[in-house]
Amino acid sequence: MTKQEQISIIEELLRVKYQTSFSVSLDKFGCIINVDNYQDFANSVEVEVDSDEFYNLITDIERAVNLLF
Repeated sequence: MTKQEQISIIEELLRVKYQTSFSVSLDKFGCIINVDNYQDFANSVEVEVDSDEFYNLITDIERAVNLLF
């Protein structure tokens, strides 16, 4: 599986799960996940955009993806 295929799969899985789009990039340390629309993501997980919980969730998602891929 190529890196681009991995990125596409990860982006699609996240889009389906959280009903918003993500941009994923790979570096030598693993995946870096960026939310394309912070408010849509916050609404889907029912937290405030500026909360610690919001940023912790993104970090947790990134860790989980890195463990899987």
